[in-house]
Amino acid sequence: MIDARGRAYVGNLGYGLYTNEPQKPTNLLRVDPDRTIAEVAIGLEFLNAAAIINGGRTLVVNETWVGRVTAFDLTEDGRLLNRRLFADLGGCGPDDMCADAEGSVWVGCYLGGEILRVRGGGEIMDRFTFDGRGISCDLGCPDGRTLCMTAFLGPDEDVPQGKPLSALFSAQVEVPVAA
Repeated sequence: MIDARGRAYVGNLGYGLYTNEPQKPTNLLRVDPDRTIAEVAIGLEFLNAAAIINGGRTLVVNETWVGRVTAFDLTEDGRLLNRRLFADLGGCGPDDMCADAEGSVWVGCYLGGEILRVRGGGEIMDRFTFDGRGISCDLGCPDGRTLCMTAFLGPDEDVPQGKPLSALFSAQVEVPVAA
């Protein structure tokens, strides 16, 4: 995720998912335009996606295996403060996300086979359901109201084998992409 000042927020899963390494927390890094790297959040669980909402004042991240979206205040100088729960999604396995103009996020639910629109506090505003795994989502196209979604339409054990069971879907939504 890149903020309005060109700083990139970069995470990782924290361990080798398909190499039988034990799960462990990971950290979120900020890469500044001058290539300076700073650790801005520690102890995240399977960091999978980030979005900036509320006019650039809040950064949210998906923590997949603990089923939550975590929010931080994003300061002018790129620090992350006031770590808090944005949404508890239980066994959803939040994967990718994108933000809309109302400060809600669309979240791909890997374990739940859905793409959910979630408001701060965890209220689910809308959902698309798939036979399989909800993976990624993005708002765009000329009107900013086309939600593009990917899903894996097979069992979990087929994912690391690279079986060609992915699909792309799109839908028109009411609230456009965040500006």
